[in-house]
Amino acid sequence: EEMGITVEPVSVARAYENNLSIGHYFLPGAEEAVERLSKKYKLYLASNGTASVQKGRMTSANLYRFFEKVFVSQEIGHNKPAKAYFDACFAQIPNFDPAKAMIVGDSLSSDILGGINAGIKTCWVNPNGKTAPAHIKPDYEIRALAELPELLERIG
Repeated sequence: EEMGITVEPVSVARAYENNLSIGHYFLPGAEEAVERLSKKYKLYLASNGTASVQKGRMTSANLYRFFEKVFVSQEIGHNKPAKAYFDACFAQIPNFDPAKAMIVGDSLSSDILGGINAGIKTCWVNPNGKTAPAHIKPDYEIRALAELPELLERIG
């Protein structure tokens, strides 16, 4: 209104989501690390967000080939860090063993707290060396995804 533009909110929201779904970017070493890990481990992707945006990004990045399944909060019906989100994901993983699982992510509030809520190991990707608050303590911390294969080898 301030700019004198009349638009349909639903069409603007659709255009915004469509633009979000186009393209992607990788953290340094991420694609190589995921490719290497996928040869040894079963990888699953857990993501908050809308299905159309996440599917578009996964397709443009050609990442589906590395993951057994992709779990998107809009399809699951819950968001990370809710335990219900992780319970729904785990129910879809054959022979899931929480003792052998780890969530790796850059968000303390959704990935790491979610892993803690779900009772699985956590690894915080912290490229800027931030300090975690006392109530969210990751089990492991790395600066780059390229460090993950070595960490997993070390901890077995």
